[in-house]
Amino acid sequence: MSIVVGVSPAHEAHEGVALATLLARAGGTDMVVVAVVPTPWRGRALQVDRDYLNYLHELAEGTLATIRESLPDDVPCQTVVRTSPSISEGLLAAAKEFDAPLLVLGSSSTGSLGFVALGSVTERLMHSSSVPIAVAPHGYTAPDNRRVPRVSIGFIGGADEAAMVSFAGSVASSVGASVRLVSFAVHSAPPVTSSLGEGTENDVVDTWAAELREIATDLSSTLAGLPHPPEQLPPAFGRGSTWHEALADVDWDWGDVLVVGSSRTMGAIGVFLGGTASKITRHSPVPVIVVPRNSHGR
Repeated sequence: MSIVVGVSPAHEAHEGVALATLLARAGGTDMVVVAVVPTPWRGRALQVDRDYLNYLHELAEGTLATIRESLPDDVPCQTVVRTSPSISEGLLAAAKEFDAPLLVLGSSSTGSLGFVALGSVTERLMHSSSVPIAVAPHGYTAPDNRRVPRVSIGFIGGADEAAMVSFAGSVASSVGASVRLVSFAVHSAPPVTSSLGEGTENDVVDTWAAELREIATDLSSTLAGLPHPPEQLPPAFGRGSTWHEALADVDWDWGDVLVVGSSRTMGAIGVFLGGTASKITRHSPVPVIVVPRNSHGR
């Protein structure tokens, strides 16, 4: 198995490569960097199309050569160019080809620096991938020889969260990281002219925070049942009037990774972020691994 990371043939930002290198090193596995070049439209194999695609292929080879020069010596890596009708299809085919346990991508270059931003390719993959997808924040870097110190599990609540916790615990075990449960509460600020309802809303948030601590205790048995149980840390709870504030209310260290589960409405196929998981992902200051329901326990 190899971690597969997708890069644009012409994009200079390599946040995904940095994250994949970190995860591959921590897990003692190798990685494959894939640049996908589109095939011509059906019925349009004109010379101008062939010339442009040849140009893209050469551009991809140059991008991969630059990446190879920047990679550390302690992580085995190969680079490949693949052709496909679409980038998302090409990356999924590569993930299958290399039996990837994880597909890694960078954030959209139009996103805010330091936060996860889902580009169009990532959005499409979120709706079609049966493989967990990791997304690095915009501008993410990983110094050589660094490892993952902690895996945070984004807990939303639900009957099947134990399976996702078990998966995240296995990830933590494989990279030698500790694990903690995290959850968030977003509550709108009351009008400046009134405090009506503020106390009640705060009571609800306080109750959920207390319940999170109880849930963390209950799920500790799930983590303890793993072949190599990771160290368990106290749960964290972030609150704020926006999702940005709620995630910022939790302490994040360099190298942290956040794991969230996909929507229950997706059934057994594909990632597809639900509303809450999507908001957590889009405001995360650390890399996020989104796990399809059918991958829990893989």
